Amino acid sequence: LHLSPEKIASFKKKALKENTTLKNITTFQVVAAKIWKARSIATKMLEEKVSTMLFPVDVRKRVVLELPNGFVGNSFFFIFLSTNVQLLIC
Repeated sequence: LHLSPEKIASFKKKALKENTTLKNITTFQVVAAKIWKARSIATKMLEEKVSTMLFPVDVRKRVVLELPNGFVGNSFFFIFLSTNVQLLIC
């Protein structure tokens, strides 16, 4: 799967045109959606099944944690998105 910068820009433009409630769409959102759709098609998922995408989100800059001095580590949440395959591949 190759997505050129021009293709990504066209996907963003199309998404914003088709969904007037969106004010912005990121490159990550476009690429993740295309990979999710491509995988669902490639694995021949039945249209009535539910497809789920999972990805980690770094929250270190978004939350304030009270941790002991010297603590080192990461902070992230797993985000799940699920939809009916029929809606995903249309």
